[in-house]
Amino acid sequence: MTGSKYNSFDNDPWIIKLVEFTRKILESQSRIRVLGICFGHQIVGRALGAKVARGEQGWEVSVTPLELTSLGKEIFGVDTLSIHQMHQDMVYSYPTGILPLAHTTRCENQGMYAKNRLITVQGHPEFNREMVTHILTARHDAGVFNDEIYKDGIKRVGDTHGGAVIAKAFLKFLLQ
Repeated sequence: MTGSKYNSFDNDPWIIKLVEFTRKILESQSRIRVLGICFGHQIVGRALGAKVARGEQGWEVSVTPLELTSLGKEIFGVDTLSIHQMHQDMVYSYPTGILPLAHTTRCENQGMYAKNRLITVQGHPEFNREMVTHILTARHDAGVFNDEIYKDGIKRVGDTHGGAVIAKAFLKFLLQ
C-alpha cells in the first residue's frame, strides 16, 4: 500500500474496509507479506491497533534525515538514511510485537517491522526531486503550504535520499 490524498484515520467506508482487510491479512495469512508506504504505513498501524492522527507539529516535507534504530540500520544496511516526506498524519505508537525502524524530530514512528510479516515507512522512497518539487509548488499555489513550508521543502528537495536503499530492503524482505 502506498500514499493517498485521504486520511488514514477517517471512517469512510472504503477506508474501514481497507483497515479490516489489512488486519485480516496480518492476523491470518502468514505467507502474505505487507509493504506500507506513507498512507499504507498508517493503515497498517491502524489495522494493528495503533493511534493514527494528524501530527501536532504539522507537515513534514521533502528530503528529511531519519534516526535509524539498530534494527533499521540492519534492515536498510546503512548507518544514515534520508527519505522524501509528504505527510501531516502519523502513527503515534508501535503496535504490540512490531519493531521500530526509525524516527524524526517531527514523527516518532517512521517505520515498522515484523519479520516475515510487514515492513513500512512513513516517507516516500518512490519520490524524486521532480515529483516533490511539483507537489510542493502545487500545494503552495493552492494555499495548502505556507511560504515557510514551501521554501524549507524546496531548499532540501535536491538533497541525497535513500529511496533506492529502501527499495532494495523491501525487495530483500519480499524474497526472504
